[in-house]
Amino acid sequence: MYFLAGVAKYEGESLQNLESVPEELARMRSLLERLGFTDGAPSDLRGAEEISPLAMRKALSDWATQHDDGEERTVVIYCTGHGEVPDWAPSGWFLVDRDYLADPLGNRLDPADLLEQFARVHAATDVLLVLDACMSGQGAVDSLSKALKRWETLTENCNVQVIASARPVEEAGQLRFVSAFERALDHEPQGNEYIDLLRLIGEVNEELGGEQQSSVLATPQVGRCRVLPNPKHMPRRAPDWLAGDLAVWSAPARGVTEPNEPGWFFTGRDSALADLVTTLDEERSSGGPCLVVGSPGTGKTALLARLYLAGHEKHRPLLPLVAREGLLPPEQSVHAAVSFADQPLSLDRLSEELARQLGVPEASGDIEELVSALARKGEHVGIVLDDVHRCPEFSQLFELVLRPLARLRNVRLVCSADSAERLEGWAYRIIDLDEPQHADDRELRAYIRDRLLRTPGSPFAGDERRAEELADRTLPFCARNYAVAAECTKVLLRASTDLERAVARRAAVVTDSLLRRAIGTEDAHVLVKPLRIAPTEWLPRSVWSRVVSADPNISREYSGSEIEDVARSGRAFLERSTNEDGEPCWRLRTPLEPGGVSHRSTLATLYNAAFPDGSPRWDRVDPALARLLVRQAQRDSSDLRRLLEDTSFLTHVAPQPDLGPAAVESGMRDLVNLWFEVHRRALDPDRRAALTTILAAHRGLPASGPAPRIGPVELTWAVRYADDVHGATGLVTASGWAATSHDDGSMRLWSLASLSEPEQLSCLGPGEFAVRDMAMTSVGGDPVVAAVRWNGEVLVWWPKREKTTLLSSERGPDPKQIGLTSAGVVLGRQREVEVIDVDTQASRRRWRLQHLRLTAVRAIEDGGFVVGTADGAVVWRSADRVMMQRHDAAIAGLAVSSSGRVIAAHSEDGRISVRDAHTGRLVLDVASPGATRLAVSDDWLAVVHDDPSPRCVLHDLAATAPTIEVPMPEGPVAAAFLENHGDQGVLIAAKNGFARLTMGAATRDQVER
Repeated sequence: MYFLAGVAKYEGESLQNLESVPEELARMRSLLERLGFTDGAPSDLRGAEEISPLAMRKALSDWATQHDDGEERTVVIYCTGHGEVPDWAPSGWFLVDRDYLADPLGNRLDPADLLEQFARVHAATDVLLVLDACMSGQGAVDSLSKALKRWETLTENCNVQVIASARPVEEAGQLRFVSAFERALDHEPQGNEYIDLLRLIGEVNEELGGEQQSSVLATPQVGRCRVLPNPKHMPRRAPDWLAGDLAVWSAPARGVTEPNEPGWFFTGRDSALADLVTTLDEERSSGGPCLVVGSPGTGKTALLARLYLAGHEKHRPLLPLVAREGLLPPEQSVHAAVSFADQPLSLDRLSEELARQLGVPEASGDIEELVSALARKGEHVGIVLDDVHRCPEFSQLFELVLRPLARLRNVRLVCSADSAERLEGWAYRIIDLDEPQHADDRELRAYIRDRLLRTPGSPFAGDERRAEELADRTLPFCARNYAVAAECTKVLLRASTDLERAVARRAAVVTDSLLRRAIGTEDAHVLVKPLRIAPTEWLPRSVWSRVVSADPNISREYSGSEIEDVARSGRAFLERSTNEDGEPCWRLRTPLEPGGVSHRSTLATLYNAAFPDGSPRWDRVDPALARLLVRQAQRDSSDLRRLLEDTSFLTHVAPQPDLGPAAVESGMRDLVNLWFEVHRRALDPDRRAALTTILAAHRGLPASGPAPRIGPVELTWAVRYADDVHGATGLVTASGWAATSHDDGSMRLWSLASLSEPEQLSCLGPGEFAVRDMAMTSVGGDPVVAAVRWNGEVLVWWPKREKTTLLSSERGPDPKQIGLTSAGVVLGRQREVEVIDVDTQASRRRWRLQHLRLTAVRAIEDGGFVVGTADGAVVWRSADRVMMQRHDAAIAGLAVSSSGRVIAAHSEDGRISVRDAHTGRLVLDVASPGATRLAVSDDWLAVVHDDPSPRCVLHDLAATAPTIEVPMPEGPVAAAFLENHGDQGVLIAAKNGFARLTMGAATRDQVER
């Protein structure tokens, strides 16, 4: 029994109201009732938000007087409110009542008076007094010492424990002790039948921290504490009170598989349990039978067994505390229970069993007489019948037993069956355990965790962290099904070396079997195959239909509506959703291992479904079907490689995470990384195709597919440098040649035929210092390259002549920019430009910039040059003219077309201007933030960007086509135009290789595309 006292609102201004007292009483009431205690107060005090301590004392006195019989009982008394130790009160601490200030001597409670009740009579063997108030530590000492001095019989009659929530001179925070007490109560080891109060108070104090500390006092003679039962205690032996045929209920009611297994693990299905409890409640039920249906393993028998054991007057008192958690039916609400699961009962045998359990022996063997006897009896009768579909005389059972019993107003009937199909026409309420609301993940997780922690001999007993971890990892495999969970738990309890893999395999076998049984057609084994290929992927109706219809082992084709019927049959194991097109999709609730099907035949079926006409057009394949193909192909590295080497596949199919072991095999990782990188930029298909081709070539990866095109621009080829070539840092072109500089200080010459890939002809270096700037021209048909290194060294390289000349100038700082024409080398320093003859190395011309600081220089083939300055001036000078244009910011880069007719300038504010070199007319002015290098021809401007997305942007200077962006790999270096051929082309160098773009006339359709 328990008794509560607490006052929230006090009369007078000197005592502060305690708003939390109603909550403290409610929470302590709930806690004690969870431990099996019953409120001993009269009905007018039960559930009250405030209870006067004096009223509680009277209720306790009355109860003790009525139970002076020496029986073993435990009483818990909880007091909260204001505690006082006034200077004028020599008797010490006491609990004040609501109107204490009106009569300080009369309206108070000395806790010793509560203990007096048990000194006068033998009403209890164990008493726990809890004082949750300010300075209650003083109250505990005072009350127990006074009680022991006044009443010697107290310790003869019972054991007394007193808990104080605060020290003798310490305030007790509102709700602090109750909250800490609740949390600490759940930490008791399950092997202890009763709570260890010393351990409990130790944990309470850890929860409270240093600001408040509780304590416990006990009578000296106590040798044990049997006050608070442990709610987690699991009896070590299986219950044996259900003899004979009734033993069939024991195991399912306790959540185990065999009657001789110990433990109580029933949990979950709260919504269904609440409906059934209401059905059996004489006062709340509206009458009428209730039918529980569901797939195998959902817990039909467990639910009915729970009702029977907890609702039967003989079995309810025998339930241990751990079995009373959760919702219970009213006492004496179930009077008879029969299961057809293990015994094919005839109707005569059924009537004998019901008559025996219901106490009407005169009706034994006569079902009609049994119904009449129950009708005459008139008293409430609860009957539970399990697995009625297994009855060999089902039709007679339905007509002679179920219907007549359901018509009786005093009978509450609960039945279970595999489905409701055979009970059509019967007025009943149905509870379908396959519905999601009856299978909560939290409840299933608790079941797994409890089995791991509490099963005798479990390798995880006492290891809550490990049990929690395993329950979390196992739950996704269980498909909200208790049969699957039970099988997975058995695997865990065997503690194999690879638990998760073993659980996944077992769950796959059980779920696959249950799903096929639920579908129930001859094609079930084929219909589940698409679900097993990629268990975590949503499978659209159309894809499911297409795949199974392409399977050679299917008996017929399945339409979309027929697929929906299949999914409805297996809904207990499937999740349903809709895709962005509104099409229904399904996937397995359990993320099973892909398998259960032949790899080769399944892959062939998927290819047939994806390309029914035999033409591999990846741009037309349903994305969901493509994902299935990837998932199946990843089971074999050669099949996965075949997919990843197809640039059309990489372009049009989104990358899949977690491709398994095959994705990390030698050479495969680079293909997978390429796949992800291409799609990371969210490009349109044309640009994605171009980037795929460039990346594959630059990384030396095998790839196949047509040349990509973006509007009028075609990616003619892309190649990778040889393995011994360092990363490129610069690019220049002239006629049919190209030269690159590299980060090891070397330079390389490349031959460029019309549309063929480049061929390396010569290499200079490596050098001690890297090339800072370079230029290129053709003299007499031979390529010539001029370069300035970072140490200021200037050299001219004649690759065809295998000649290199080091140039020196008479004065001035080291040059930073360089240009080259057939007329000579143009060197740019801070405030001057010098032109040096290549053959004689003599300085042919100097041009001093008196007030300008040079930032860029490029040569013009007619012997002139163009410079950019820090104040934004662009000056170009030739033999017959000097022209200048102003920009708003310093010039960062220059480019001149090979004819010398077009000049492009890039300023640091991100603007690019293109002008006619002869007239100064502005041809193009565009903002291009993030540009790093320029290249210009008479018709096109190419801008290389490295941030935020690497790309080459092409501008048609004649404005006959829109701006075109070609995505590039990380670290594009430079671009240069090729104008020696009949076609318009631009060469782009990246760190690892070249790419050649060819610009042609675009049709209106191409431009729009």
